[in-house]
Amino acid sequence: MLDIGSNLGIFSLIGADRGCHALAFEPLSENIHRIHQSMKVNGYDGRIMLAQHAVGKSFKEVSVGFRPSNPGASGIDLGGSKSETVLQITIDALLLGKNPPVFPGAKEKGLPPLTGQYINFVKVDTEGYDVAVVHGIVRTFVEGKVPLMLIEFGPGDAEGTAGCHSVEFVEFMYKNGYALWEWGYRVPLEKLTKENIPEAISGESHRATRT
Repeated sequence: MLDIGSNLGIFSLIGADRGCHALAFEPLSENIHRIHQSMKVNGYDGRIMLAQHAVGKSFKEVSVGFRPSNPGASGIDLGGSKSETVLQITIDALLLGKNPPVFPGAKEKGLPPLTGQYINFVKVDTEGYDVAVVHGIVRTFVEGKVPLMLIEFGPGDAEGTAGCHSVEFVEFMYKNGYALWEWGYRVPLEKLTKENIPEAISGESHRATRT
């Protein structure tokens, strides 16, 4: 499983407890340290790999802003009293065998060899950057490597922070066999494109929809 936006690693720890091998992506060094401590205490060193990287739709160095009192609300280009500069990679490049380029000052020069690995589950929670993350997993989708996904989706964030077209995003997801769910119910694609997304972007709706 891939835990993208791992924060304190709850999803990775639960996955490891159930026998999964997890790759946790978390850009903040403080959170990486905390996940590592939890791995040690629970004996999951062999089941969780840590990658201090941001994940998106392109390779570049990015600034991750955060507030020490609430590091879970950190994100790319978000404000905060502190920030860290990290390397952003794409999941497609990782799974399809392309090594990230070396950036000046990058702390890590490579990632675990996962070419051809089957991914059972992907969780994405990156504080508004989620759709950009998915754009970097498109080729993996086409190859049918990810049967289960949990993605936080905010249309306003997609259009703003992530710089992606939210309607095109949901149309792509439905075309590839995924669906968006709200309060336990599968939302029809037409309702999303004609009602939910326009309402959310205009500020008329505050409901949370997850895939």
